[in-house]
Amino acid sequence: MRAIGLLMNVVGFAVLSSACSGSDNPGAGANGNAAGNSAQSGNGSGGGSANGGKTAGGAEATGGSSAAVGTGTDPYESYRQLCLDTINSLRASIGRAPLVAWPAINTCVDSQSTADETASTAHSAFGDCGESSQDECLGSNNTSRLVNCLNSMWNEKNNAACSGCDACSAAPWRTCANCDYNTCGHYVNMSAQFYTQVSCGFSSLGGWSTQDFK
Repeated sequence: MRAIGLLMNVVGFAVLSSACSGSDNPGAGANGNAAGNSAQSGNGSGGGSANGGKTAGGAEATGGSSAAVGTGTDPYESYRQLCLDTINSLRASIGRAPLVAWPAINTCVDSQSTADETASTAHSAFGDCGESSQDECLGSNNTSRLVNCLNSMWNEKNNAACSGCDACSAAPWRTCANCDYNTCGHYVNMSAQFYTQVSCGFSSLGGWSTQDFK
């Protein structure tokens, strides 16, 4: 699935100066057409902003540039856990079951983040890891900016155009009424009941991160 500009097929449009974008492929043989829209969350300390989307929405955020530091053999271990915990905390706030980590593709998702940051193109590597949808954060290899990016995507639910998203969260996004994916695609990816796994990956360049859902 690729989306160019506002068309969501594979690559959602991204504002690289400060953006949050995402993408998604809601099922085999489906070509979605929803692009995430921009959602500002500030540019101050720990701030970021979000925009864009692929086939069901998604997100990117800019701001930080410090590289993630983990323990053991995984340099991003602590950030992967923070990403998972933040998403699940947000899901719990509306009674959604937690997602489980999808560690088998972590290295692949890291590569997607690195490829997208290198190309300065959101979701350029979408689909390479077998994911159904994808959100992406710019400049998020920094604890506060990662959390702010995820929060900015989640807060799309407060938009009037998203009033129907929760009512149809158990069904693929294509069937949703009163749920404008140009506005709230990131939120759909994060809150959907039809996804059960997420892998959070980080660019080796220290700027972008990616959340792949399935």
